[in-house]
Amino acid sequence: MNINVKRGILAFAICLVLGTIAPVTIGSPGEDPNSIREKLHQAVENAKKDVRKESELLEIIGALGTDKGLPVSKELLPDFISFLKEKDPYLQVLGAHGLYVLKSPKSKEALTEYLKGKDFAELATKVRTGQPCSAWEIRAAMVSILVLGEIGDKSAIPLLESLRGVKELHEWGVDPVERALAKLGPEGIRSLCNLGPKTDYDQILKATAALRGVSDPNTVPALIETVKDTNRAEEIRVAALGALGNMKDVNAIPFILATMMDVAQPKYLRICAAVWAGRTHLPEAEEAILKILDDPNCGSSRISCLMGLVRLNSGKYVPKILKIVLDESAPLEEREILSGQMANAMEPKELKPHAEMLRMGIKAIKKGGSPADTIRVYMWKALHRATGEEPPLELMDGRLAYDELRYDFETKFNRENVHASAEEIDQMVNEKIKSIVVKWQPQKESEKP
Repeated sequence: MNINVKRGILAFAICLVLGTIAPVTIGSPGEDPNSIREKLHQAVENAKKDVRKESELLEIIGALGTDKGLPVSKELLPDFISFLKEKDPYLQVLGAHGLYVLKSPKSKEALTEYLKGKDFAELATKVRTGQPCSAWEIRAAMVSILVLGEIGDKSAIPLLESLRGVKELHEWGVDPVERALAKLGPEGIRSLCNLGPKTDYDQILKATAALRGVSDPNTVPALIETVKDTNRAEEIRVAALGALGNMKDVNAIPFILATMMDVAQPKYLRICAAVWAGRTHLPEAEEAILKILDDPNCGSSRISCLMGLVRLNSGKYVPKILKIVLDESAPLEEREILSGQMANAMEPKELKPHAEMLRMGIKAIKKGGSPADTIRVYMWKALHRATGEEPPLELMDGRLAYDELRYDFETKFNRENVHASAEEIDQMVNEKIKSIVVKWQPQKESEKP
């Protein structure tokens, strides 16, 4: 496979995952279906005859149904189904993606037949041995699975369950089986969450990622069942509670508050519930969280409750959190965790009004006067995100800054230097952080200007 085709495959995969499109204009709104059909078939024939024409087919696939691609109408359903049944993997992907755009229940039978006929172990072997087009067959299968979820036909659940654990069905962060199940209402959610503590951890991670995208209010009862079910993996229960919090459904909020207040619940669930209760922005949530904080035995729930209050009202509670972070007499672990939450979980607009306290945080100390390096790094990150400032950062151990700030600067430099190599970006990042970090000198902080 030539390099242009490989790049096209990557571009298409990213296009599908991110919802972006190829920067070309192929069709026009209102174009006659027969004209579109002719273009599709012609592109396929051209790709078959001349490998250099494959890039044109890739552009069509990447832009199907968009304002810069060929408009897709229901009249083309038979064409896409016929493409899916072809032996040519490129045609299979074209067919699957066309069906994804149409989302027609009439394609369910063709999709299930296609998936049942696949030997994924054999395909994986072909991919590993570099056999041409085998990766495209897997990609067509992945898109077909996603279509089943979009169609919403619950009868597809047994087939989807049979495909769970097939490691080949994972690419560029897309887990199609789990995403499809998450789209299939309460029944799909029950199937998705049917994972116990001893389940393969990779499967658990895929399921929790899919739960983050659940937004159907009809799934609330199934999610509540999952949170209550002690036979489910802890990660699944937490993710289900998070899905309930994300929806902010009127039927979910009382359950979240009740979970937070229930001392019989596992601590990890109460902590999660406190965070999500804060995101509801309801007065009763604030009252419930403050009640937990009044309990001298709230223990590790304290940090999550504090962050829950910040979610409720950042203007009111961010200063209070920052006062704890700056207080050298407060428990160091609590200060470090809260400073990390400030840096990584807060929006810049929520932090900007408190820039002066963040500047003070860059000079945070431990009991005894030595630098609180972790807090200083997090406060620098929070200040930089809020204001763009890059003041000197005095640390005992500069490695903490390299570990925590690297990702943000890598992202920035990659965006600004699209043609730079990985080694060049790495050098830019190292030089940048080196210009910021200053080695702390063992001198009393009170004596410093």
